[in-house]
Amino acid sequence: MTPGGRPPRGTHAGRVAARPAAALILTVEVDPIRDDAEARLRRDGLPVSLTRYAGGVHGFVTEIGAFVQAKQAADEVCLHLREAARA
Repeated sequence: MTPGGRPPRGTHAGRVAARPAAALILTVEVDPIRDDAEARLRRDGLPVSLTRYAGGVHGFVTEIGAFVQAKQAADEVCLHLREAARA
């Protein structure tokens, strides 16, 4: 942003700042904040992509190798970021 609070001219940042980013929410069955996370952004009217992974626990994404779903979730995050970068 410029000192005046505007996005820089002629940059990708200016186009991105003009629209809300889609949120990717990954939740699991055993997650104490799951229901709130799933509802909060929807309630606020923001675009949301939601995936609930069966059988995992809160923080599972960092446990690649321990949980099969962790690798799947990491792949989903990478895909989401690639698609967002192209938009």
